[in-house]
Amino acid sequence: MSLFENANQRGTRAAQPAATAVIKGCQYYVTDEEVTERSNGLIWEDCSDASSGIGGGSEFHPFLLMGA
Repeated sequence: MSLFENANQRGTRAAQPAATAVIKGCQYYVTDEEVTERSNGLIWEDCSDASSGIGGGSEFHPFLLMGA
């Protein structure tokens, strides 16, 4: 299994894995809070962009993982 197969995940806050248990840069959409977070390898950091009006923070941004 490729590390990138699990680069973007979604689920409830209760089901969210530890930030240390996923690859650095992994994004997780918290379905019960409608926020997107990114693992920095130690903690989950908010990366939702509700101010953009695009997707209300519910979109993953896989291009960030590719360095685009």
